[in-house]
This record gives sequence, structure tokens and C-alpha cells, in this order.
Amino acid sequence: MKRIIFIISLIFSLNLLATNPIRVVCIGNSITHGSGASDSLHAYPAQLGNLLGADYTVFNGGVGSRTMLKKGDYPYWNEVKYASAKNSNPDIVIISLGTNDSKSQNWAYGTEFYSDYVAMVNEFRAGGRNPRIFVCFPPPAFKDNYGIRNAVIRDQIIPLIDSVARIQHTSLIDYYHPLLPDGKLFADAIHPNNQGALLLAKIACAAILGTTQPNIWNWDYTDEATITSTIPNLTALTDNDESSVLEINPQGSTNVDFEFPYKMYLDGCLLYNASNEMTTTDWSVQYSNDKTTWTTSTATEAIPNNNGKVFTLSTSPARYFRLLLNGNKTLKINEFQLFGFPYIAEKPLTQYPDDLTGNVPDDEQKGNFVAADPGLTGYGEISANAIDGLKNKYTVDGKSITMTYTFKSPVKVGAYSLAVGAATNYGRNPMSWKLYGAGADLQYTLIAEENFFIFPCVDYCNMKFSVNQPTEYLSYRIEIEGIAIESMTHLSEWQLFAPGQTTALSGYKLKCNSLAKINVQKGKISICKLTENNSRYQIMDLSTKILNDGILNKITEVSLSPGIYIIKVTKGNEMQTQKVKVD
Repeated sequence: MKRIIFIISLIFSLNLLATNPIRVVCIGNSITHGSGASDSLHAYPAQLGNLLGADYTVFNGGVGSRTMLKKGDYPYWNEVKYASAKNSNPDIVIISLGTNDSKSQNWAYGTEFYSDYVAMVNEFRAGGRNPRIFVCFPPPAFKDNYGIRNAVIRDQIIPLIDSVARIQHTSLIDYYHPLLPDGKLFADAIHPNNQGALLLAKIACAAILGTTQPNIWNWDYTDEATITSTIPNLTALTDNDESSVLEINPQGSTNVDFEFPYKMYLDGCLLYNASNEMTTTDWSVQYSNDKTTWTTSTATEAIPNNNGKVFTLSTSPARYFRLLLNGNKTLKINEFQLFGFPYIAEKPLTQYPDDLTGNVPDDEQKGNFVAADPGLTGYGEISANAIDGLKNKYTVDGKSITMTYTFKSPVKVGAYSLAVGAATNYGRNPMSWKLYGAGADLQYTLIAEENFFIFPCVDYCNMKFSVNQPTEYLSYRIEIEGIAIESMTHLSEWQLFAPGQTTALSGYKLKCNSLAKINVQKGKISICKLTENNSRYQIMDLSTKILNDGILNKITEVSLSPGIYIIKVTKGNEMQTQKVKVD
């Protein structure tokens, strides 16, 4: 009898689930309603329902011209759809308002935007309800139209919505930055067509299902530093894995030191704390050139605050940097990353000195550089700046940059870097690009690409990318698409590197001086000496505990268990360091 009752109860529960799908309501204006789409079936809420499937129902609460501001010309607060949305007791609420608030007659009351937004969040939480609430950055206004002003959306409304998300502990959907390259999908610059609405639906679906973009970058300068600290099990701090967490109680103060083989200008950092419980009173960044006198940098939250939480730093060129953790409470840090560029021989480089290209367009020893656009010659932001190694810019009047480097003889490229310009011109950064290689026949093959890449909001930030299967080519071409909303695209440097070992975290060898060639294969590190003079090697874990050291033979091989290690090779005052991963 008990078995029969159990089966009946199970059937009833399954039927209840089938008849009670997860309720999603989409609050918004004409973009949500579907203006610009061919019909209501192609509005983004309808397409979101298709993506989520039968376990969800999606209510389109969009009403044209509506504002979040209660004193706006057409407040959403007065709409029947708003009352219906609240009365439906939703499981998920997506609030996407703010576009029409940017109009001058509405933004006259902009000081009340934050409080009105918080009030709407609280109305959905009233009566003990606890739906999952997403607040949304509005899509870009690709040109000012209908009185809508993109500058107000970007510089004032988005920061306020970001504050709502952080202070009210809501989830956040970013419709602004991922859509910047897609202005062609907004016929009137404001309303997405069917394909544009699908992109909004995909972004919302990814947020609901937890498949959003990572909060960290795959590479940063901590990957190429020698790290020392008294903190045990330090790996989670700099492993480029946002799911791993370092927990520590500083009990006063505890530091993590980063040593570079030459001076670096690191003018930004990411400190990602998934629980959003840390403030700048819990940590600081310091720098030094002698490891004795340390200067503390200010840390200011960058806007736009993309990927985790990015801070701008005020530092001077230095070889040593320190993360200082303060206080007497337990801190949980998912990732710490450093951004900027090298500062070598007192010359501010935004690239490394060991690249394959020359530093002039026509290098007799290396090859020839050509750009499809000469750049802004009147302002000196010309194409030659893209490979000269200096802190300057190459800027074109348009949305694309194409550059080609043809070598004297074929070479393999295992990694490449792009450095952008000043953060004040953040909107001119490259967004998507493709790297091609060709032989003597100049038939180009796609070898690497990035789509919708968001650079950290840091001045002259240099980022590096890998080429997964290096092949020998004579010529390399990169085609860059900038941000659709901007009229210009810029680049500080483009650099190509020879292949390093495939398991190196940075994708290629960092060197101050080439003392050894380091390879990793099948659980074994092989160090091949490149100099006849005596050299020493050390193998350390990430806490810099020395695991193996000695005089470097012509070829020294060491077997290691899987993990991440630091290899240091020294000869007199010269040093080469490299972080490697053993699988």
C-alpha cells in the first residue's frame, strides 16, 4: 500500500512540475516589446522562451517609450503590464529600463534614477517573495535618436545600475558591451532586428543558466612573475580559475610578492571576490625597486567595471609588486591579476623585447610591415606605431584595422599580443579579430581568433593570446574589427612570438636573457643550457619552496607530479624565469 501511495505521489509531483514551469517576466521598453523585430514571435522575450525550453514560461512586459524614472514622461510604474508582472509571482525577473531615461526631459530627474530602480527591485521582493532578479545594462544607442543619448547611458546610467546590482545583491545582465560590435543589427540605432533580438535572448539565457562570460582573463602578468609569500596553498590566487578560492585571515597583514626580471608599469589589477564582500580597506597594492622601500598605490574602481572587479592603480615603473592583505577577518579571493606593460631600459614599451618583428616597417634583417590604412597622419597616430615598441597609438578613422608582417624566411608563431591605447578612449579598443598565416603563395589560413574580447579598462594594456597549432608561415595578417558604436579604432602594439612549450601558462617563454630552453612533456621538465658558462637552475612550487636545484648540465631533466611550477635559471646577475604547467 505504501508503495502505491509513493508512486501516486511521484506521478502527482511530476505533473505538478510539468504544469508549473519556471516563470520569467521581462520588464522593459520598446526594445523588450519587440520594436524593430518583424513580429512578437521574434521579440527577445519570445526568443528567450525558445532557448530556455518547456521548463520555462516567459512573459513579455515591454511597453514602448517607458522609463524607470517615476517622474519620466512615460513611467513604467503606471502600466497594466507592470501590475500583471508583480501579480504573477515570478521566479525570475529581468528589468531592462534606462534607454528612454537618457532623454534630456527625463534625465533632468536623474538623481532619482537609483532610488526608483531600488524601489522596483523591492516591490518584486515585497511580501516575503524572493525571485531571482536581473538588472540590465541597456543596449547601446548606436547613434543618438528619438532623444536617446548614448553618452548618458554609458557614463551615468550604467554605473548606477551597476551600483543597484552590487548594493541590492541582484544578478546583472550586460546588454551593452557584448553588443557594441553589432550596430548593423539595429536599423534605427536603437531597436534590434530579429537577429539582434536573438543576441539579447542568448545573453539573457546564458545569465539565467549560468553560462555567462568568465569574470577573469585567461592571461595576466602574474602568470609571468616569480611569486613569494608566507601564505600556504597559494595556487588559487593566480591560477586563472575563477572557481578556485583562496581563504586567508591576514591577522594584521600578509603580503604576496611578485618579482619581474625587469621593470614593469602595472597600472591596473583585478581582485575578484565572487561573494562581493571585500573592499579596498581589505587590501592594497604596493611597488618597489629594491624590495626594501615600498610605495602604496591608490586603487580606483574602473568604469566600465568589466569582468570581475577591475581597479586602476597609480604606480611608477618597478620590478617588484606586492598584494598586501589587511584585517582580522577571513578573506575569500577567487583571483588576483595584474595588467599594464613592460618598462624596459627606461623606455616605456607596451610590448616585450623578444618579439619576432622588427621595430620599423621595413627591417632588413627581419621583414616588412604593411598596414591597409596609414592612420591619422595629422595627429601622428600612424601605422608604424603598431610595431615600434613605444607607448603610443595607431588610430584609424573607421571600424577596422588590417596589418600584415612578411618575414624574410618562414617562421612559426606560437603566441601574439595586442596592446590598446588610453583607457579614456576605451571605446576605440579592438573587439574581435582574426589572425592568418600564409606561405610564399600568400594564400592565407585562419590560425587564431577572438570574438567580443573585452580589454581591462587600463591605460595601454597589453594582453597576450596563443596560437594553438603553430605552423611555419612566411606572412602573418591580422584583421581587427573595432566597436561598432565608435567612429575610430586604435591599437598601441601588435607583436608576434615564437612558440614556447605548449603547457606554459603564458603560451611562450618570458626571458630577460636566454639562458636555457625549457620544455615540458609527459610529466618531465627538460632544461637545455644555451650558454657555455656555469648556470644554475631551481624548480619551485608557487609558494617558492625549492623542490630541486643544481648546476645546469647541457640537458637537465626532472620528473614532476602534475602541477604548476616556477623554473628559475641564473648565471651571475642574469636570470630567466618561467612558470610552467605539468599535466
